Amino acid sequence: MYLWASALTDRPYAVLAALMYMLSPFHANEMYQAGMYAQYAAASALPFVFAFAERIVANRRWRDAGGLGVSYGMLILFHPPLALLGSVGVGLYACIRLAQSFKWRSLYQLIAGTVSGLAF
Repeated sequence: MYLWASALTDRPYAVLAALMYMLSPFHANEMYQAGMYAQYAAASALPFVFAFAERIVANRRWRDAGGLGVSYGMLILFHPPLALLGSVGVGLYACIRLAQSFKWRSLYQLIAGTVSGLAF
């Protein structure tokens, strides 16, 4: 969460966002009461998918496309139902960010990262 929030805001607010995400009661319930370890692991991978999608649109570096592929692949392997819902959210987020500053290279990198994550 810190990686994604630090791309959008200043460092103190990014730390606060990461702490709030980490200490939210739902995540504690997933881990300690309900025993949903796969969903907990997928919830830890989902912010990385958002972060690398943001970094691709902002910086247009190919290594961020690799990070998107690895984090998206981990999300799919950890918990497919959350990956399906997260894919819709990431897709909408990426479309909105691309509409704000469209570059063909960013679109190609998002597609390459997503396809490599699906192949993973």
